[in-house]
Amino acid sequence: MKFIPCRMVDPPMLPDEDVVRLFNGDSVESPVPLSEGDCFSLVFDGNEFAVFCSSSSGKCILRRMRPKGIRFSEDNGGDLPWR
Repeated sequence: MKFIPCRMVDPPMLPDEDVVRLFNGDSVESPVPLSEGDCFSLVFDGNEFAVFCSSSSGKCILRRMRPKGIRFSEDNGGDLPWR
């Protein structure tokens, strides 16, 4: 497993079903161009959560960040996914 410090970006406009899938812990392919390491926060049902872009087979895959990944990024000079 490789770890990449985050770069905070403005959240893209995502379809509602993708936001629900991310909130539930599923990964989704990004419908907008992002780079590996980009991160941002989303709000669903009053809950703010962090999303990270990783790459797989040349595609940007979005996944919900866990506290361990957020701490890793912060401890290694990366951005936090919230403003």
